[in-house]
Amino acid sequence: MVNLARVLLERGEAEAAIEWLDRAQGVRPDYPGIVSVRGTEALRSGRTQDAIEVLSRARHRAQNDPEVLINLGAALSESGLHAEAIAVLARATQAAPRDSAAAFNAALAYDRGGRSAEALHHYRSFLALSAEGDVDRQTVRDRIDRLTSSMRDRIDRLTSAARPTPAVSSSPNPETPKKESSPWKATSQHRD
Repeated sequence: MVNLARVLLERGEAEAAIEWLDRAQGVRPDYPGIVSVRGTEALRSGRTQDAIEVLSRARHRAQNDPEVLINLGAALSESGLHAEAIAVLARATQAAPRDSAAAFNAALAYDRGGRSAEALHHYRSFLALSAEGDVDRQTVRDRIDRLTSSMRDRIDRLTSAARPTPAVSSSPNPETPKKESSPWKATSQHRD
């Protein structure tokens, strides 16, 4: 019954999915899959807070269930709780290292949380794990290109700002400027 509800939900038939979940809950009220699919339905219906509440309950019943973790992470990130989403999705990617949805949702949470390097890692994992026909592949490729370009631009700005401006030489030969000391301090200890 729960699997049928999942299929119906995938097909966009939320009302029929809820009916099957209600039937399943009557047979086995403590089954975590029921709560997980209810949370997924709430998330897809735009009821993010409901999804967080329902999926958090499901997580208490099945702490390492990848479906629960993946969807809870998505709901948390959708509501702007990126740090919490990242923590949940890190568990999801550990629990299901070959799950493309876990990689995709982790990438989005890191990206939305401003952590580009981690986002790139997970976007690349998604590409490695997802099927060629996955509708999100091109969007992910485009996002990787934009993030990579943005990171290169930041590195270029930082390195150009850190380069010292060449000093005017007072040496007799203008082709061999006077060597200036490096603006960097070499240290082998961490300083506060």
